[in-house]
Amino acid sequence: MQLRASPLTLLVAIALAAIFALEVALSGPVKGPPGASIEVLIAFGGLSRDLVLQEGQWWRLVAAPFIHADIVHLMLNGAALLFAGFALEDLVGKVRWALIYSLGALVGGVFSLCVNGPSIVSIGASGSVMALLAALVVLASAVEDEVQRNGLQVTAARLLVPSLLPVVTRRTGGAVDVAAHVGGALAGALLALVLLPELKRRLVRSGTPDTAPHRPLTPALAPIVAALVLGTAAGLAFAVRDAPALLVLNGRGDVASWSTWLSRACEWRSADSCFLLGKALARGEGLTKDPDEAQRLLAPLCTARDGRACFELGLLAYERKDFVAAVTAWRTSCDLGDLPACRNQGVALSKSDDATQDATIRALFEKSCPDVPEACGDLAARLSQQEPQVAYERAAQGCAGKSGFSCWLQARFLARGEGVDTDLQMARARHEDACTLGEVRACNSLAIFLQRGWGGGVDLPRAAKLLDDACATGDATCCANFALSLWEGKGIEQDQARARTLFETSCAAGVDTGCDGLVRVVGEASVASVKSVFEAGCAAGSGSSCLLLGSVLENHEKDPAAADARYLEACERGLAEGCAWHADLLAAGRGVTIDLALARDFFRLACEGGVERACEE
Repeated sequence: MQLRASPLTLLVAIALAAIFALEVALSGPVKGPPGASIEVLIAFGGLSRDLVLQEGQWWRLVAAPFIHADIVHLMLNGAALLFAGFALEDLVGKVRWALIYSLGALVGGVFSLCVNGPSIVSIGASGSVMALLAALVVLASAVEDEVQRNGLQVTAARLLVPSLLPVVTRRTGGAVDVAAHVGGALAGALLALVLLPELKRRLVRSGTPDTAPHRPLTPALAPIVAALVLGTAAGLAFAVRDAPALLVLNGRGDVASWSTWLSRACEWRSADSCFLLGKALARGEGLTKDPDEAQRLLAPLCTARDGRACFELGLLAYERKDFVAAVTAWRTSCDLGDLPACRNQGVALSKSDDATQDATIRALFEKSCPDVPEACGDLAARLSQQEPQVAYERAAQGCAGKSGFSCWLQARFLARGEGVDTDLQMARARHEDACTLGEVRACNSLAIFLQRGWGGGVDLPRAAKLLDDACATGDATCCANFALSLWEGKGIEQDQARARTLFETSCAAGVDTGCDGLVRVVGEASVASVKSVFEAGCAAGSGSSCLLLGSVLENHEKDPAAADARYLEACERGLAEGCAWHADLLAAGRGVTIDLALARDFFRLACEGGVERACEE
């Protein structure tokens, strides 16, 4: 068959190559041979049941045959196309060739939708090429020249091997789309059987086409070809519109550098562009943070059931402490299959302290664990009292998934023997893992293990280094413990001035250890000089600060009524000494009305909390 006699085949082959070049240009680096990313394949018209049937994107049926996963996929389809296309175009003419090609694409796509799962994205000219090959096997039987006939049929039959042509692209790799293969081949063969009698009449004994005109097929062909052309045009239009978003998603630039084009694409209803802009504005990543504009961009996407947008809206609401709105947004995202949103929904519901939500919260964490390792830790923390063994198992699952919080919890269970036998050596190893994963509390715990030699040898210099690094992140508890090392010179050069500063800042942040250390530094006689620090610490939730503030008020400022309020506050925060001191004032009637019965109740609380003198009272 002559190349000049087959311009339509050549034109289609060039179009496929040009579209593939555009795919590669918009994709980031991919594993294996040069090809397109999954985001680009979907944007260009990749065929999936969810997008077509649920979203109504029927244009994908005719756009998908024009896109390919990688260079190997394109070359296999291209080689078969050139062979079968040249032969058929010369044999049946351009109109009938276009009809076979178009029908193969459509029927192959329909078969793919019917057979493949909803998560599969199918692409490639496989249906069309298989239709050409199957049609060639049938129509070549009309060729009088035996050598030519056998050559065409044998070669076409060999190329019909399913593993060579069609490819289905998943997010995890590629596989053969047998459904598109079979659909295209059946369409091509059946149409060829319809065309075969006419072709036989038109071929003369010499094996060359008759000059008699073809029976007109234009009325039947026009809708199919028009659909193919319009669908392909729609796919390319959507691809061009989404090009800025695809470049960002594939690492070919960031939101800041493409913000102008993303804004224009968003105005043209590019969901990816609106989402990228909204996310950047919501988080202040690359663009100045603007929650209101982010809300405006993301809300319509969430309403259209874009789980990514709902997730970001949940973060915005959570940041505003609007937990009801956060739960609503994350519930939608979770229902759409976003497991991190399920976990976040559970966290937000936990803030409500609504006991009726306990089962729902647990179910959300169970659903997310172990795919979202942090959810395993959340579940473990929630079950630690009621079901310690299950809690330990969930913490271990989360730790295996590289959740620092989960590793820290697992270490605590191991150290305390809760839900599992005590094992300080393994606890130390899990603290090490958690600290490495960025869990600052684990670094603090690991430092204590190193200082005391639990689960291994003593290593004071490393303990001090861990606390110093953790304190630098702003963790007040670590700062308080590091101050102790500085004050005593444990594993680090003694620096009492810096120790006092750290005691003050950690106490003001509400850390009991910092407040106790501050008293140790300034001495009992000078505690009044740091009253403001105790006030800040008490306001931040430190029971020790409240107790010390009460002592300053009672002993230095002679204000027992104000002191009693602070003692009671310390008692309510679980500090037994505060209960005892409150009881002292109640029994003596200092600053408060004497009430011996109530005093006995508070002495009993203090006794149960370990204050021995309260037991005698």
